[in-house]
Amino acid sequence: RGPYVDMVDNCGTDSLTQSGGINWGGSGGTDCTTPGFGGAGNTHSSRSGFYELNKIMEIARSRLPNNSWLQGRLRSNMNINNSCNAYWNGSINFYREGNGCGNTGEIAAIFDHEWGHGMDRYDVTSGIADPSGEGIADLYSALRLNDSCIGRGFYLSRKCSGCISCTGVRDIDYMKKSGSPFTHSNAKSSCGSSVHCIGVVYSEAVWDLYKRHLQSPPYNYDDNTAMEIVTRMTYIGAGNVANWFSLNGTPGSSGCFSNSGYHAYLAADDDDGNLNNGTPHMNAIFTAFNEHQIACPTSYDVKDSGCPNNPNSPPIVIQVISSDAQVTLTWASVNNAVKYEVLRTEGVHQCAQGKVLLGEVSASDQLTWTDTGLQNGREYYYIIVPKGQSDSCYGPSSSCIAAIPSEGPYLMSCPNDSVVFNLKYTTSPNTRQCTIEASSGWSGTVNFACSTSGTFSGVSCTVPSSIYLSGNSALVDLTIAAGTSATEGDGTVTLTATGGGYSTIFSTDVLAGNYGIAQMASYSNGSPMCATYGASCDSGTLLDGRGTRGPEENQPNTRDGVDCDGDSGTYHSDESLDRLVVRSLNGDDMIEGTTVEIEATVWAWSTGSSDTLDLYYSNSNDMSNPNWQHIVSKTPSGGGQQIITAQYQLPEGLNHVIRGNFRYSGSRSYCSRGSWDDADDLAFVVRPLALDTDSPTGSPTASPSESRVPSSEPSLHPSLTPSTSPSRQRSALPSTKPSSEPSLTPSISPSKKPSLKPSTEPSLNPSLNPSMKPSSSPSSSPTLPTSRPSVSPSTSPSQSVEPSFEPSDSPSSSPSTMPSLLPSSTPSLAPSLQPSANPTLWPSYTPSLRPSESPTSSKNPTRVPTTSPTKNPTSFPTTAPTRFPTNSPTKSPVQSCALKNEPCVKKDDCCKRKCDKKKKICKK
Repeated sequence: RGPYVDMVDNCGTDSLTQSGGINWGGSGGTDCTTPGFGGAGNTHSSRSGFYELNKIMEIARSRLPNNSWLQGRLRSNMNINNSCNAYWNGSINFYREGNGCGNTGEIAAIFDHEWGHGMDRYDVTSGIADPSGEGIADLYSALRLNDSCIGRGFYLSRKCSGCISCTGVRDIDYMKKSGSPFTHSNAKSSCGSSVHCIGVVYSEAVWDLYKRHLQSPPYNYDDNTAMEIVTRMTYIGAGNVANWFSLNGTPGSSGCFSNSGYHAYLAADDDDGNLNNGTPHMNAIFTAFNEHQIACPTSYDVKDSGCPNNPNSPPIVIQVISSDAQVTLTWASVNNAVKYEVLRTEGVHQCAQGKVLLGEVSASDQLTWTDTGLQNGREYYYIIVPKGQSDSCYGPSSSCIAAIPSEGPYLMSCPNDSVVFNLKYTTSPNTRQCTIEASSGWSGTVNFACSTSGTFSGVSCTVPSSIYLSGNSALVDLTIAAGTSATEGDGTVTLTATGGGYSTIFSTDVLAGNYGIAQMASYSNGSPMCATYGASCDSGTLLDGRGTRGPEENQPNTRDGVDCDGDSGTYHSDESLDRLVVRSLNGDDMIEGTTVEIEATVWAWSTGSSDTLDLYYSNSNDMSNPNWQHIVSKTPSGGGQQIITAQYQLPEGLNHVIRGNFRYSGSRSYCSRGSWDDADDLAFVVRPLALDTDSPTGSPTASPSESRVPSSEPSLHPSLTPSTSPSRQRSALPSTKPSSEPSLTPSISPSKKPSLKPSTEPSLNPSLNPSMKPSSSPSSSPTLPTSRPSVSPSTSPSQSVEPSFEPSDSPSSSPSTMPSLLPSSTPSLAPSLQPSANPTLWPSYTPSLRPSESPTSSKNPTRVPTTSPTKNPTSFPTTAPTRFPTNSPTKSPVQSCALKNEPCVKKDDCCKRKCDKKKKICKK
């Protein structure tokens, strides 16, 4: 018995008293076989069930910290004297081996499936979902174990019906069965009243979303990241589902009502509370559900949006420190990451299974996390996932990191600043001192080895072969050198210390380059960018043209992704900003705090007297979120190709962005959006002020880190990119961890009582009042809360039995009925996972006209409406989300195309290029 699970074994009671942790032992056999101690209830199924149920409940609590059912105690009845089934009826119940079936209490997937019925029952929308609760129970199990075979090992000598390799009750991956999706039409024609058959329709859809659509173009997520995206959608979205799809509805549009599974997953994926403008993964969600005929083609235009300048590279873990009952991870920053999620799992499948969300680290904090309360000698696995501007914006996860906490015989700490060699100059070796300190008076020999890896060549490292500790501490010199034949690149130097049956590592980043040379930009994260510092950064031909006039490559070429370019006129007759160059004044590297020159090449209209170039720089070190500061506004000296120059002082920081806004008439702006205006960005990095290339010393040696904690060897090489900050221990949120080995197949290893209920849990979403289960009448948009509030079992009606595996053998052949306390009113369909009020996107403003034009022929007065279209004004935001920083010019920007029902004269006046010439308004 533990704080979350009571094991009640029909073979007898268990009893065992030991000091410290309790070792329940292990045994072969099945059913009532025991290790010979611990009582008649110390069976294989009780030990396995205690471990697995605690693990899936720990995962769920980390995702849904406010759900009160997850904080309570669940009863699990083991070794019931029957066979070939398991079921949920408020508690969970498992049968013995017999009639060709294994003991269902010895199979991890069956524990997770039956628990999944409870999660469905006590989520935001109370009660078992229609038309079948089996599919969501299958999904909780499949996402925990990363296995589409539900209940592998249920059949002892055969496979499930139609399955290629699955020995469980069913497989929710159609490629492992018929090779074709199981659709709504299939269910109507072949399932009858079988809830297990009906549930496959939507469980297959979600599994396809995870395994196929998110891991294919244009997303190309790795398996760990795709799993986290779908796990988040499922825990947030599934609880709001009253009816996954309308079984009696029309296949292909049976997900068009308010609280359908399709709409729930869209709302869980949404980033701004407005599904009309798309979600980050809307195409993938629609495709997955539509292939099974349970989407809704008419509710929203299907488009991906909402994650501009998303993290596009995985975090590199640069240090893993294992110490007594804890592990500390430190990783390098990733461009455009706003925060990072830290996740942990354990067991033979390493990171390829469901994970506990330990918490989040802001990108502005030190990038380190300490996971405490662990069991020494047990191997744990971690991934770091970078997140963008919302919780729905994911970058690729780190590689799987392994760590084993232990109380080692010695501690090693080293300075962790990066080493930079400028190959333009003669460089001296970089030497840093690492401290080795014996623990508890330990004496012995510590052996050292160092190695280099990376894209450079000619970089080497040296370290003494060994030292002897006699209960004391010692300093070890790690020397890193770049020879005369060294080539440009980046990489890592790794120091390994071994001795006393213990090993620990330290890694530092090394960069080698010919700094002070001209750099040509390449397109990256929204605009041309020079990723290596030098004497200058040149956009070359990447900005030539304006929007569709040219056309301009990679338009709109802005870091924030906002399109400021007008589409009127002709290439190199009307205005365009064709090139940006930024350079130092002395021909050496651009250095933070020094003055640089901007050279802009523009194409001016007519005499150029009506055109102006506004130049801006960002004083934010975050390239994806510029904070524009005006430098100067200049008018070209003539028409045609003109060069305009200006100077400004670089602010502190290494990451910089400049913007040119070339406009016809109007007022100063960083995004005037006139019909002939062109705004483009150039991003670049500069050399830190502290790096003095005139003195050939490489990078300075930092003082040793204060943290002296041993490390177990991680499973991959550390970072090839520099860390943003030195490591610092960070307390992790406590978690419940039974100490027995994980069991994805029947376990015979001992179980231990899990730790007490955690006092804190990570809060992923703001707490909102629960959404009661609506009627199934159609509406236009779903209303879903940001998080899933608790539904207390004590206030719910009596629970009917929910069959799970073989309906004919279960205590009831039909799913439990919906509780009578649910309201009959239908809430609005529009999801409200984000705040509902946002400032207007564009104020109404009449654009400037060429001298030859009259107001009656002016281009559309507003390019974007001041309020966003809504299907439900009570649920959607009444205004569109902000797209610009708050320090934009006070005069409203010029617009350049008209939307539906706005006035037009010809088709080019309309954004969709369709003008009704009789009514003189734009058509859809």
